Amino acid sequence: GDQLESTAAMIAKTQRAILPDQRGTGNSAIEPFDLSKFSRDLLIGDLETIRSDLGIESWTVLGHSWGGMLAMAYAAKHPDAINQLILLAPGGIEPSFKMTSQQNLMAGLGPDEMTKLSQLQPKDPSMEAMAEVITEANRIMSKAMVASDEDVAALRKEFEDGKYNGAVGLALQSTMGNMDLRESVDSFAKPVLIIQGDQDAIGRSTIDTIAKTLEQSKIVIIDDCGHWPMIESPEAMGKALAEFLAAE
Repeated sequence: GDQLESTAAMIAKTQRAILPDQRGTGNSAIEPFDLSKFSRDLLIGDLETIRSDLGIESWTVLGHSWGGMLAMAYAAKHPDAINQLILLAPGGIEPSFKMTSQQNLMAGLGPDEMTKLSQLQPKDPSMEAMAEVITEANRIMSKAMVASDEDVAALRKEFEDGKYNGAVGLALQSTMGNMDLRESVDSFAKPVLIIQGDQDAIGRSTIDTIAKTLEQSKIVIIDDCGHWPMIESPEAMGKALAEFLAAE
């Protein structure tokens, strides 16, 4: 949850903000790690349990990156529980975005980063060793995830030991990576805000596809910003959030 703590603080100026540690992370860690504890239905169920246990009739749901994909999956299953949807640098509504984003990430790396990536190998076949490789790969690719070199160090802190679990990344990829929500969510008619940096490796085509499906979408593009607007462009992101929430 701490990745979105500053975002939650912005929202909390005018709204109640609820910031969970997602399944497998922070105080919701699963030890020992168990891949069977991850599925799309379980992840959606976690959100619905929070809403129900807190006695909230309906709420605004915000998700960043893969969390945007989860937010859309939640909207498909529980449309009446949502007032508004906020997708912050979201992953795609269907799986073809992965190839585009991967190509963009690789294009944003220099020779040194490419060499380091090519040399990454798990020390053994265990899940723990693979998780270490994924975490290190994210540190290396941080250069291509943000628009300015000045923000690379800040982003790499997000992948420090204890703050990021590569095994969770593997689990999320296995349960969320190939989903196609276009038919299941196309009847969702509540307001949607999509925020994306103009240099986000996820690509403009990804959010255009989302907006084509979710026809009530408003797209806000932030200049000189990559995939992490809360780190790179907090003021512009905060302005877009405040305007959208004020229009409720």
